[in-house]
Amino acid sequence: MADEILEQLPLAEKTATWGTLGTIRPHLNFDAAKDAQTFFEAISGEDFDTSGSPANSRGRSRVCKLLFWRPRLKLGAPRGPKGVDCRVLLDLLTSRSSEHRQQIAEAFLEFTQQGLLKTLEAVFPGQLQIIIRGLLRPAAQYDALEIQAGLQGLEVETLIEIISTRTAKQLQDILACYKQDFKSDLEKDIACGTTDAFRDLLLALIKGQRECYSGVIDYVLIRQDSKALADAATGGDAGHLEESEWVRILAQRSPEHLRRGKDSPVPGGRVSPRWHPQTC
Repeated sequence: MADEILEQLPLAEKTATWGTLGTIRPHLNFDAAKDAQTFFEAISGEDFDTSGSPANSRGRSRVCKLLFWRPRLKLGAPRGPKGVDCRVLLDLLTSRSSEHRQQIAEAFLEFTQQGLLKTLEAVFPGQLQIIIRGLLRPAAQYDALEIQAGLQGLEVETLIEIISTRTAKQLQDILACYKQDFKSDLEKDIACGTTDAFRDLLLALIKGQRECYSGVIDYVLIRQDSKALADAATGGDAGHLEESEWVRILAQRSPEHLRRGKDSPVPGGRVSPRWHPQTC
């Protein structure tokens, strides 16, 4: 279990700047209003006109009618109602960052008085709707949805990837979205849906109390933690596993500290052990 968490640490507390994470970069000449107008024109088949002319009214009426359109599910290229340019919609959606997509949705709502997500759900059939929902949801809301699905199916990898790599602020936002969307407390659901040390670790991580890397490397503390983890894994003097020590260190130390201590030698020639499933 510790192996899986440590593998995710390079993603923790790391911003998606140019040349680092992700394949979608913030658009340099981004204009939310212009993109929202492009969405409107691709959906309605009408040129966007800010003067309030009848042509623009017809376009808005068409957007409203799309909310009641029910597509037939077919395999192949994405096809929406006649006159909708699905290719433009997909190209624009997949070339904007998450933050920019949220701004486009706000501008679209302001222009049309209709939600962009509901409108696009009416345009795209079947499995494409799932992708559209993922693209247009705010990051915290999407994480909350994935965690809820992970708890239902006990998808350990999903839970570890999200909870172990998010910052304290991101975890706070996830907790708030989870409570709002599912009318439930995430910490209580983790306590009920998981067991033993894995439950304790997730509950400790979700509190967002992990230290921030200050730029100072404390080699003394790294050696102390390495020894503590080695003793905890082998049973130490007591002869039994100390899972609480693993939980404490993994949940409190910064990702940089944990990465440096992962293979740190400890007294006696040992190396900090890897946390196997039976330890958790």
